[in-house]
Amino acid sequence: MLGLAIKRGGKGYPFKEPAEASPMYWMEKAAEQGLADAQYFYARPAKTVGMLQKFVDSLLQAANQGHVMAQDRLAYLYHSGTGVSTNAEECFRWCTLASESEQDLAMAHWRLGALYDSGFGVQKDYERAVGLYRRAADAGLGLAMRSLSYNFESGEGVPVDLAKAYVWRVMGNTFDFVEGGFWLEEKEEGLRKLVSKMDAADKAAAQELFLEVWERLRFISHNHDDFGDPLPANYPGVASTLLKADFHESD
Repeated sequence: MLGLAIKRGGKGYPFKEPAEASPMYWMEKAAEQGLADAQYFYARPAKTVGMLQKFVDSLLQAANQGHVMAQDRLAYLYHSGTGVSTNAEECFRWCTLASESEQDLAMAHWRLGALYDSGFGVQKDYERAVGLYRRAADAGLGLAMRSLSYNFESGEGVPVDLAKAYVWRVMGNTFDFVEGGFWLEEKEEGLRKLVSKMDAADKAAAQELFLEVWERLRFISHNHDDFGDPLPANYPGVASTLLKADFHESD
């Protein structure tokens, strides 16, 4: 799509677009032709420039064509009430469609898990929530790793397992950092509280489990475009040192 190509730096298009043909112009033209990708990508800058109704309408058009990221974004809108009235039923419907698609979108799995976890638009089902969190966590989504950690800590949907709670919290905090590094103080305080509950057996199990989980996830951080810079090759050694420091401080 020409609009998307220009938006991404004009690679392959050596000319400068005329004033009346901005990236938004070409994106809108492609969206008007019914191209789902264009409708989805047009929606994003439309929101930025204050065209909220166009943002929602364009997402709806893309979602109705089966665009999974648009469906997931609509689920978020109906949950938050951004641009639309909060609607639990519509949130659950769009989230389910996105999660059950063949594209295996990790964010959609996590979002649907959160709906089952909270009972928003559907009856609470902690076991189903945990299954969806695990699916998204195994795909490398930091938010899902943290959610899974909370369930292992609370025992909702799974037996309490503080070692697993700790490892998934550390991995989730790490992958969140690679994704953008927010909630840092909250993360550190939550981790300290979790460590304070752990006994010697929990700590030993956590150190062993960490390497097992890392072996499953390390390739994701290096190969998945959504995570920005990959985790450093020496991450297991660095993290193991931090684990020991966490556990020593709590003794």
